[in-house]
Amino acid sequence: MIPSHTKEIRQLILLGFFLAIVPLVFFPKNFGVRVEFNPFFIFLFELVWYFLALSFLFPSLPSALLVLYSFSTFLFRLTLGLVFGFFLFVMFPIEIGKAFSLGVLNYFPAFIFQVSLLPFIVRHSLGDTLKSFRREKRQKPSFLGQIGEVSYKESKKTLAKKVGKEKPIQKGKEISLEVSIEDAIHYLKEYPGVFGVILVDSDGLVVAKSLSQSLDEDELAPFGVTFREVNTQLLKRLNEEKIERIQILSDKLWINLTSIGKFCLLTLADRHTDELLNIRISKAQENIKKYLEQRYGQKILLPEEEKYVSNLRGA
Repeated sequence: MIPSHTKEIRQLILLGFFLAIVPLVFFPKNFGVRVEFNPFFIFLFELVWYFLALSFLFPSLPSALLVLYSFSTFLFRLTLGLVFGFFLFVMFPIEIGKAFSLGVLNYFPAFIFQVSLLPFIVRHSLGDTLKSFRREKRQKPSFLGQIGEVSYKESKKTLAKKVGKEKPIQKGKEISLEVSIEDAIHYLKEYPGVFGVILVDSDGLVVAKSLSQSLDEDELAPFGVTFREVNTQLLKRLNEEKIERIQILSDKLWINLTSIGKFCLLTLADRHTDELLNIRISKAQENIKKYLEQRYGQKILLPEEEKYVSNLRGA
């Protein structure tokens, strides 16, 4: 559905191929099930089923998109039926026309098997992609398409409370607008394989986030701060006190922790995500840092102890 998400689409195609070939195991047994309804009503029922199933699996999507995705799922199921019919033609002494007819509709066990499981396979393969697509449609302007252009959005209440009331930066009579923190976070989250991105301050308070449903911000927020503090203490043994980035590869995850002054940018991705993710992290880091410096000044990025020493020296 979205050209940049080739990994998710490839997974959907492979799982769909699985749905197409499994019915070959029990063909030609029909288990006492026969088709006696008009094909029009069967296809109509199939479309309604896809709409209801996708409505349950993607409750945040509007009805117009659900109708579009239901019809796309229907076309994909017809394609799987044709693939199944082609295998019938190759493996059994059946005419090609009859084989395709059996594959699309007339072999009801395969029809039920494919129709009942396909919405859940779509959810498994394209769940995050559909959410990202919906979010991208709502962004004006799109951060992906116009990374260098400007937007004007307010930060989270947590950040506003800490730094005071926001005011646009003025140059003469012109107002300078910057890429917002939310744009930078979404830009990073939309990369294929990324499960979640969260920006927290030194107290573990969430400034901005974009997370998959399986991730809990209450667990991730203190994780980044605590993880940086522990590793900072260990680095002091090597006479190093500042951490710019920490990367960890586990069995399933690729965890990136990036320091932006006293803020922590935590990115969780699939372990097999390609190395180009590092470029996005660096770009998001630069834009978040630039945004904070322009809007609140460089002091916002200094650790509390450094600001305290600076104040003493100026006294």
